[in-house]
Amino acid sequence: MGAALLPYAGTRATFGNLGRVGNALNISYVADIWSLLTGVVAVVIGARAGSTSLIGTGTDVLADMASSVVLVWRFHAELHGGRPSHTVESRAPLVASLALLVVAVGVAVGPSSGW
Repeated sequence: MGAALLPYAGTRATFGNLGRVGNALNISYVADIWSLLTGVVAVVIGARAGSTSLIGTGTDVLADMASSVVLVWRFHAELHGGRPSHTVESRAPLVASLALLVVAVGVAVGPSSGW
């Protein structure tokens, strides 16, 4: 009964949830591509305009995208019969944390380096 309430509670993708995992993967691909485009555009325009806040916003979007790539990895593993391991599940917050730390350091150092 519990597995019916939690569609991803099983260790493998089953026929019933392959469509949901595939849909999640497709949505994640589109979101990552969009984030990459908007993040790069924001950083480039911010650098040209000398706007630390725009550069910070763009790098924040890119940091969020980095953690989303870990989710794509997880969905891809599940879709192809693999088991989303604890390691894969725990990497998303680690990647997001490290990426946001890089953003914070960049925003703090950026103004003093002449951005």
